[in-house]
Amino acid sequence: ILEDVGGGGAPPPPHLVSAAIVDAFPHRGLYEVKSLLRAALTLIERHRENGGGAETGRFVTAGALELLFVAATTHASPEVANLCWDAVELQGMMPLEMFYECTVTTFLRARMQDHHAFTAFAEMQKDGFVPSGPFVVGMSKDLSTTRGRVGNAYNIICNGAKDFPASTQALNCVLGAYAELGSVDDAFWLFDEYASHGVTPDIDTYASLLQAVAREIILRGGKVTEGAEVADGEADAEVPPPEPPEAVGAVEFLVEDVGVVRSGRYVHWHVAALVCGGRTDLAVETLRDAVGRGDDVLLETFRSLRKRSVSRGSAGENTLKEIDKIAAKAGYAWYKRL
Repeated sequence: ILEDVGGGGAPPPPHLVSAAIVDAFPHRGLYEVKSLLRAALTLIERHRENGGGAETGRFVTAGALELLFVAATTHASPEVANLCWDAVELQGMMPLEMFYECTVTTFLRARMQDHHAFTAFAEMQKDGFVPSGPFVVGMSKDLSTTRGRVGNAYNIICNGAKDFPASTQALNCVLGAYAELGSVDDAFWLFDEYASHGVTPDIDTYASLLQAVAREIILRGGKVTEGAEVADGEADAEVPPPEPPEAVGAVEFLVEDVGVVRSGRYVHWHVAALVCGGRTDLAVETLRDAVGRGDDVLLETFRSLRKRSVSRGSAGENTLKEIDKIAAKAGYAWYKRL
């Protein structure tokens, strides 16, 4: 149907066009995805030229667009993302949150497109969507290729203040990227800049500060890890890790002072920073207090704590039993079986 768009016959029913896209999608590469989109856009434009309304000319449904936006992200193709937005605008559709999320991620993963990524991120917030913590964490991972790139992202936010004022989530993205790189000085410097932008830190901000501390300890200890979880795939450090820096206590003091509720991610990195510094005793105490307060504690936190404690030989049998006891109290009595 779509290959015959160039003919002069009557256009196919809109629902059949979306059905063709959805059915063919699993078997198509990037070139075919672009062809499908361009053909659909041609149908939409022809429908509009003939006086048809947007409601009756939706040749690409929201479901089909979701697949196409995912394709843009998978292939890191800004061109596909832009074609998707053309379809959204021509059909008079209300954007979905995932449209923005895929667009931002696509531009971050493409080459030298960070400015467009943060522009889309700002438009997302202007449309009333509040970026979730996990989405911002994912942005930080994509952004954290080099310190120079992260610094440039902050400059984009500063220079674009008139078009898209800095937000907590935007600065959290940059701070989280510094955390991924273990750049403690840069992370705390940026934290001090929040006030100058009129932005209030949230619990994800403080979690990223602790993540930066944990990352730096790992790097100074002679090990480099990838991914968000400190304990994944790590071997014993050749150089004994240093004691946990005062920054860990400073961040906890700030959280106590502002009275924000600790998130699972915050507790995870608090425990990780202490364990990386060789203070398993304080990590266990922190975890016990978190469960006692009713804080959200991630399953991975227990697994990481136990794994790192055993691998470093820093925990005796009583300590491991205490970790298991706290896990049971948190509802994770079965966590060791995973």
